[in-house]
Amino acid sequence: MPHYTFVWDHILEQRVGEAIDRHLAGPEVPGAAKLAAGWSETEVAGHLTPAAGGTILLPFHEARRELLQYLRRTELSAKAHLTRRITVDRHGAVELVVQATGSIRFKYGYNTYWLAADE
Repeated sequence: MPHYTFVWDHILEQRVGEAIDRHLAGPEVPGAAKLAAGWSETEVAGHLTPAAGGTILLPFHEARRELLQYLRRTELSAKAHLTRRITVDRHGAVELVVQATGSIRFKYGYNTYWLAADE
């Protein structure tokens, strides 16, 4: 029985996170440029091929939502606790995405994240 509880807790946590990302990304912005969202590991010792992810060009609000989801999903791999006071913190990273009005690029922990028209 406890195994099922863990699974349902994880599913609920994931769905709540997705709902929060949708809310923070905001409504569709008519006439806004399409952007791609992406991330990559930038400082991983010993990795020949750093992990990364990215989207195709999406409507602006969808690209912001995707970037917020990347932030949530890669928080552990960013190892942000090792880079305190060197890069933006989680709250600051979310604020950068929420406040973005166009292309952005920033480091959070050992990862780089972006919204760009040409990625």
